[in-house]
Amino acid sequence: MKKIVLLLAGAGLLYGLASAVIIGLTDGRNRRDPGARFVTENPPAPTAGVIATEYQSLGVTCRTRTWTLNHTPEQLRVWVESADFKRADQRLAGIRQQLEPEVRPPFKDKKFSAAYARASAEGHFLLVVEGGQRSCYVVIDQPFRGGLLDLFNNPAASK
Repeated sequence: MKKIVLLLAGAGLLYGLASAVIIGLTDGRNRRDPGARFVTENPPAPTAGVIATEYQSLGVTCRTRTWTLNHTPEQLRVWVESADFKRADQRLAGIRQQLEPEVRPPFKDKKFSAAYARASAEGHFLLVVEGGQRSCYVVIDQPFRGGLLDLFNNPAASK
């Protein structure tokens, strides 16, 4: 019995170490060349002038990641209109609480201006606009509880 427990503990330790190494390597690649890694994350195709310049991982597992985008207000508007972004307002309250747990609803500031969801269970991609020249593009690889369709469903329309 002792051998089985030691074997399981050793396997768990090896798995944890391997996961830490993979997370560290991915994070290092993202930090070395944020622009190139931003493109490989498969966002809606950035238009001319929308450039990812900084990368930051949020959380131990780096499943939530954010890129800082430099742009003019016009370049950002063209990018949002050229892709399948949706308006992001109170429907993203759950994600707002994941990113900023200390902020409580109701959210009155419209911080999320647009959202993009990839058509698979790989993740949910949010464009967070902070100002005229710099925006944050946040990638969250955790499914919404109700599935992808609930992200853009309008609860008022279902009454």
